[in-house]
Amino acid sequence: MGFPQKDRWYTALSEGSVDAVIALILSQLENLETLKLALCLVDDSLFVGMVLKHLIMVRGGGSFSSLRCVKFGDNVNGYDILDIQANIDQILPCFFLPSLEELIVTIHEPDLSSWRKLKEELHQKQQSQSLTTLRLYRCDIDPKHVEKLVMLAPRLKVLHCGFLRHISASEYSEETDFAHLCSALLPAVDTLEELTIDMRWTEKNCDVFSMPLSSAGRVPMGSLQQFHVLKRLDIPTELLLGNLNRSGHSHKRLSDLLPPSLQSLCLVDNTVTWESISDRHSPNSTKNSMQASIDALAEYLRDRAQHAPFLRDVVLNYEGRPWEGHSLLDPTYIGNIARPTQPQLLRRIAEASGVAMCVFYTKRIKPGVSTRASIIVYDPENPDAEPIECGPSSVL
Repeated sequence: MGFPQKDRWYTALSEGSVDAVIALILSQLENLETLKLALCLVDDSLFVGMVLKHLIMVRGGGSFSSLRCVKFGDNVNGYDILDIQANIDQILPCFFLPSLEELIVTIHEPDLSSWRKLKEELHQKQQSQSLTTLRLYRCDIDPKHVEKLVMLAPRLKVLHCGFLRHISASEYSEETDFAHLCSALLPAVDTLEELTIDMRWTEKNCDVFSMPLSSAGRVPMGSLQQFHVLKRLDIPTELLLGNLNRSGHSHKRLSDLLPPSLQSLCLVDNTVTWESISDRHSPNSTKNSMQASIDALAEYLRDRAQHAPFLRDVVLNYEGRPWEGHSLLDPTYIGNIARPTQPQLLRRIAEASGVAMCVFYTKRIKPGVSTRASIIVYDPENPDAEPIECGPSSVL
């Protein structure tokens, strides 16, 4: 085979190791352009990474010289992914594939102890100059891992940075310092055009919502203004502004945090909580969870010609627990989370600023069954249309 550690290969193949068999097959595929591996193959894998590393050291890149897209963890939702041990050794060589354009990975509990050794082994190889898209989906990582990966992609234009934490990890919030995330992204400051930062909580392989980001670590992350070519940003509001529902806490303005180059902005709020029926009709209503982010957005758009001249559309994405059987436009709904007057308020804000705007939220259809709903609040191309609730496929 010409691969290192032959005895290890022979033993693994004789024992029927799926990992070794798949790696051997991959090594024989000429002109392979797309590689997608399920998480069960990523789990504690040894041989796929070994093949990758060996073949990129071969003159011409071996059978992987034509690879344009690599995806480790193709069926993320099919496994309890916090139990998956994705080996950083098999991911690092991908950054040196000569034709690679897109890398999609799911990493958990990465071991960086071998990082320096791998870098030394690959130091004579140039990092891929064609890699422009890096998607880190549902990863149990922190900013220091993000920085090391971003540094390996000098032409990076699109980054999806997805964090995943088990709900029990909220007891150890000091372990993740999101304030360091901004500096972790700085290696891509001159190239990054699209940035998505996603934070998910999970319990028993199910996503859990309505938990503040501050339960996972220190927020906010700081200013992104130095990212002067950034066009699209999808980010939790709390990561930018801190916990908006914390009384007496001062917040920076979005205009001081976002670059003027932005064309599209999506603010995600997963702290919205579902109130009880008694709370809903209480004369002493709790603080409205949506209003804080609306106020911050209104201030940002008020003088957008000064600090967001290229902005075309804004999305407010509320990922908290569902509204029970009600549309945000329902005039009969009186609740502490949202009020039917808020879409009208958002419409006035969008109309005055000239940007398209829509709202996503979760709506409970019946006990145990929820769906995503959306409202097109304002469309500059159809300015006379009233806000209307529609399905997710009909949004801007």
